[in-house]
Amino acid sequence: TAVSSLTLLGESLSAVPVLGASLSGTTITSPTFTGGAFTGTTVAATTSVSAAAVSGATFNGMPYPPPFAYMQMNADGTSTTASSLVGAGGTNTSINSDSTAMSWDNTNMYFHVSADGTYECLGTITFEGGATLVLITLVKNEIPVLSVTPRVHSTVDPVERTVRAIFTAESGDSVGIYHDAQSGNAVKAITGTTISLRRLL
Repeated sequence: TAVSSLTLLGESLSAVPVLGASLSGTTITSPTFTGGAFTGTTVAATTSVSAAAVSGATFNGMPYPPPFAYMQMNADGTSTTASSLVGAGGTNTSINSDSTAMSWDNTNMYFHVSADGTYECLGTITFEGGATLVLITLVKNEIPVLSVTPRVHSTVDPVERTVRAIFTAESGDSVGIYHDAQSGNAVKAITGTTISLRRLL
């Protein structure tokens, strides 16, 4: 090009496809890539990218940053021996990183999934009450994905119990967690209980 630097070209590379190009020995400082899709691209291990901001991009069909949703109980739930969704009867707050990907439904006490993918759900439940084993069941569309039966007892409460599973889900699916004292002494999930859902793939 007979110029000493790219800036002297006076050209904008915005919305211009670059195919089969070789960038060798070039330093790119503090660029921002927004809404880009990188497909079939090879980045050499010797390439260094620093201070770059990437947002709204898709890598192999996966949004970046990966979407997540989070629910936190800020007040105690309902004490019961019956099967109950975690979050019921309490006061809850939630965070959604991308409402188009997933969201917390504070009326029905579950997450809505809006995109096909592989997800991880983690429930960290603080219990009060009880006198025996409590059944904790992570469900997708009301169908159990994983069940655990930890011991919960009023003589040592409050106690923290967890359930975690990785599974595939489709747009329109719901994900929630039940606890059931199985006719034993009533239990309740209390303040500090959390459930998070994040997409992995």
